[in-house]
Amino acid sequence: MWSAMKYCLCIVLLCLTLENFWLSFAYLRLYRAWIFAPKFIQANRDYTMVISNVLVKNNSEYLVSLRIKGTDWEGRTTLNLTKAVHLKPDTQQMIALKIPSNITDGEYYITIEGNRIDSSFRLEYLSSHLTGLIQLNQPVIIPGDKLKFRVIVVDGDLKPVKSHETTVSVYIRDPHNQVIREWTNISLYSGVFEGQMVISSIPVLGTYLIDARANGRGVASNIFEVRDDDLYSVDLNIVPTVEPLLEHQALNLTITVENYLGKPAKGNVTVRLYHSNDVIAVQTWHVNGIRQVYLPFMKNVNFMYYQEDLMLKVNFTEQYTGRVTTKNKQLIAYYYKYNVDINNLIYQPGSPFKTILRITHNNGEIAKKVTLCIKRVNQRNSRV
Repeated sequence: MWSAMKYCLCIVLLCLTLENFWLSFAYLRLYRAWIFAPKFIQANRDYTMVISNVLVKNNSEYLVSLRIKGTDWEGRTTLNLTKAVHLKPDTQQMIALKIPSNITDGEYYITIEGNRIDSSFRLEYLSSHLTGLIQLNQPVIIPGDKLKFRVIVVDGDLKPVKSHETTVSVYIRDPHNQVIREWTNISLYSGVFEGQMVISSIPVLGTYLIDARANGRGVASNIFEVRDDDLYSVDLNIVPTVEPLLEHQALNLTITVENYLGKPAKGNVTVRLYHSNDVIAVQTWHVNGIRQVYLPFMKNVNFMYYQEDLMLKVNFTEQYTGRVTTKNKQLIAYYYKYNVDINNLIYQPGSPFKTILRITHNNGEIAKKVTLCIKRVNQRNSRV
């Protein structure tokens, strides 16, 4: 029973070690051993196998010699590894042979020799496991814009591949799967290739595919969209959150940005504030659909009149497309918070002065619960 459990255990351990390799299973009926080994050999990877004499007849202690030998397709020797294993009765051993990184495609064999053991197996060469990533400068492109991309290729250890061992080919396909641009057999610099392409001013709109192949095998792909600038417009609005007053020496604003579907748009908003053609404030914020901002004046501002005009010039740069939307907005800033209208300004000496004061906000609405201080002065058209 214990022997059967050990036999099962050795199979499980081998499967865990070999990860995604297919296993080649062989039982040497006449040679008193079980042998479990992968069918593949790969550069810069341990070749791991298990030899067991559990559940075999007349198991005894013996010495086993392992050899992996290989040649390239021109007959030159590329690999010659040997290892001796002392196998005790009713046991199994896991053996690992380190495969160097410089082996190439060719013919490879593993030979097992020992006391009444002599067997050889053909191994299939598996090229290095490469993976990659394609980075884009923006996922949405408008006609006439430039697409920039970066292809990164790494090996199974997530290290950049060597330029003399790997070349990459990159293809860009339109929505009809037609190749519109290609770069073939390009050498990598530290595992990276960078390229760019200008999108036609009258392109096929839709989803494009960019894919990369390293040494003839696909390693990465990505998609981007080509959209029409007029069709995919941005709605930009900016309104005061608090009524602009001179005493604030600043503006409180609410900025909203939506795409053509009415969904929040992401990007940077730059606001320039003008008073009498002078720039009195400039600031930039990142906006995701909506944002409330505080825009202080860069210098002290004075008004000559009860109310004066301010001009906002707003630029929104969309995060993914780099497209810029510009909007101008005129605001009125007030000297006072309230308006006071007096219906009688005639005073007769020696008679009581009677009048009605009407207090309103600057938008004309009646103000409530307002405390006034009234003084009599000799100047006409004075304010209270």
